[in-house]
Amino acid sequence: MATIAAGTVVFDTDAIDENVRDVSIDQLADIAETTSYDDATWKTFIAELKEWNGSMNLNWSSGHTHAIGDEGTLTVTITSGPTLTGTIIITNMGLPMPKGTLMLSSVTFKGTGALA
Repeated sequence: MATIAAGTVVFDTDAIDENVRDVSIDQLADIAETTSYDDATWKTFIAELKEWNGSMNLNWSSGHTHAIGDEGTLTVTITSGPTLTGTIIITNMGLPMPKGTLMLSSVTFKGTGALA
């Protein structure tokens, strides 16, 4: 899991980057067992298909127009680090909740295709 606490986040061309508090991205691989019946001591595995998903917490703004099911390109630039880009589908949007004078919301997404 990579948690980005500083940097820039852009969803398509929408300027949600100025309101994003943090982003978390998980990369996963399906694992298949390849144990031979000749070797009954240890199981063996291989990595198969890969996937990625993540979430972000943001300061809610009435200008946000995203909804669950929306697809777009997510670009995350880590301060003094790499830039990650991939296509996402928004899978969940939390209701804005007050925290002090801010309204906070969480967004989860599923990557489709490679994260580069």
